[in-house]
Amino acid sequence: MKPTGLLQQIRERTRESHARLEALPFHRALLDSTLDRVSIHSYFRSLAIILTALQSKLTETQDSRLSALVEGRAHMLELINKDLELIFSNDRQVVTAAIDAAVEMAHSIRKLNRAEELFIAGVLYVTEGSQNGASLLKSAIAKSLSVSPDQVSYFGAYGTNTREVWSKFTTLLDSLEFSSTEENLIIDGAVQTFAMFERVMATLHPHRPRDLSFHASSINPEAGSHAVPQTATEIEIAFEAGKKAWTGFPYLEERFKDRGKRFTASDSCWLVSLFPLEETAIRKNIFWLRGVLSARGLPSIILETHLKEIVSLARARLSYSPETYLGYSNVVNELRMNRLQSLSEDQWNTMANDYDRQFSECDGYKVTRPSSLVMSAWFDEMSGIRGANLAIENWFGDPSRFSARWIALMQNLKKALDNRHD
Repeated sequence: MKPTGLLQQIRERTRESHARLEALPFHRALLDSTLDRVSIHSYFRSLAIILTALQSKLTETQDSRLSALVEGRAHMLELINKDLELIFSNDRQVVTAAIDAAVEMAHSIRKLNRAEELFIAGVLYVTEGSQNGASLLKSAIAKSLSVSPDQVSYFGAYGTNTREVWSKFTTLLDSLEFSSTEENLIIDGAVQTFAMFERVMATLHPHRPRDLSFHASSINPEAGSHAVPQTATEIEIAFEAGKKAWTGFPYLEERFKDRGKRFTASDSCWLVSLFPLEETAIRKNIFWLRGVLSARGLPSIILETHLKEIVSLARARLSYSPETYLGYSNVVNELRMNRLQSLSEDQWNTMANDYDRQFSECDGYKVTRPSSLVMSAWFDEMSGIRGANLAIENWFGDPSRFSARWIALMQNLKKALDNRHD
């Protein structure tokens, strides 16, 4: 027999948390349109961190009940990312404790195993329920930020249909078959989500200048809490270097899209944060990242280019000691020399340019300047990074994407490299 009263149990277990949330200074200031910009920005960033983790688990789930709960609903992650891009694109600092609370919750969501994933139905209950009254929040937020309510996408996403959408969600949730263990998971998800938002809002307002920082997860919701620089100039250098490296290899946009762009930004910030370390520590960290990236389809020539941009911008804008620049530059040069063990720079360029010309003459879908990527992946594999070659070949050799001539040309390039190595 189906257990009953799930919604009532959730409401009873979260009633006190709900009341505490509404009594927080953050909530009152939000409704009064007196909340400061950094608090609103940090709140949106916290939401993005949770929604990113939530979307990741929902994409993976094989539980038809979870799929039914989100079927046909607004894609909230896209909406919050739109707000962050259009409204907060120039905002960098956040309230650290709020972001940490969201990161901790996101980690709990991501580590759920198959038997535990109904926990996120409880998370959905809270995030979807927050859209009730969101039209009022939309206006209050817009007024605080001096923007039009139409520019705020996440809050009020369902517009005049909000009550109907919420009713359908709760009715479906209460009609689905769950065991008592599964109901407890869902209730726990709602309870923990309310507790997380209580922590977030309690730290957001009021806050002090010392509570602010540059945070990896405010740059990339999936980045966790790794080190990033703590000056605006260093952050801007990281963003600019990452953007130059990204645009220098059109393949990145084609394959990794917006998610890759966000990881490029957060990785770039981490790479800039390595400057004060000893050369041995810089080398250890950079070569670790090289192995991770190359095995995922980002050959080390991309990292090498990225690091050159960082060094160039840092020399122009920062006042590190000569020894600091030397240590970092030595590691970058080591990457370059590893790549050129079997080819001189001139030979590399000649080979890459010749094959790039042939690739450009292929019919169908093409990517600009693929040769250096194929060559770099080959050398990464030869230097001990297992899977580097396959990570590139699987994409560039996909017959559903590229022509037979393109794929044959890629294989010819690899044979030419094998022959030179022999």
